[in-house]
Amino acid sequence: MDSYTTDQILTPLRGVDHVAYVTWNPGETRDFYVEAMHMPLVHAITAKGWLVDDYPDFAHFFFDMGNGNHIAFFYFFGLPPEEAPSDLMQRSRHIAFHVDTEDELNDWRSSLKSHGVRVTRPITHELIESIYFHDPNGIQLEITRPLRAFDQRDSRDADLTLQALADVAASPAPSIEELWRRKFALVSRNVERTEVGSIR
Repeated sequence: MDSYTTDQILTPLRGVDHVAYVTWNPGETRDFYVEAMHMPLVHAITAKGWLVDDYPDFAHFFFDMGNGNHIAFFYFFGLPPEEAPSDLMQRSRHIAFHVDTEDELNDWRSSLKSHGVRVTRPITHELIESIYFHDPNGIQLEITRPLRAFDQRDSRDADLTLQALADVAASPAPSIEELWRRKFALVSRNVERTEVGSIR
């Protein structure tokens, strides 16, 4: 068995090739992504089974999201549709598409509405502004624009947040208030170290 060594040189990953979901409405899905989302249908695979004996026959088709990225769907023959996701885990999963400007975001919102898609007003949170909507399969989609680029401040803040979150998530009663308390303690310690270092 080959062992992994830390000095192994890997070519860096180049982003997302595709994300894949399941559809029971291939016609509506095709119309939504080609017509409303303006994503060309670029590839389709059909196969009897795959990898294991009980894998169902399927069609797998791909839409071009731009920049070499794709969103893909499986249609499984002979399987009944599942109920639409209703639990928090499923509702939290989504895909966000990027635009650069406020005008582009507003243009997309208008275009989606013209295709009968229910879409939220632009919502600002932290460093992005986004609109949200669903495809015919109940998949939550987002189009987002940056309010400014991420920088070192954001990276440091994220590191402190995740340090605190790791501790809080492992505690008996995790809460966002406890996350903020622990993060404040980490920030305070970092400030004290910085001040002591500057005195020397």
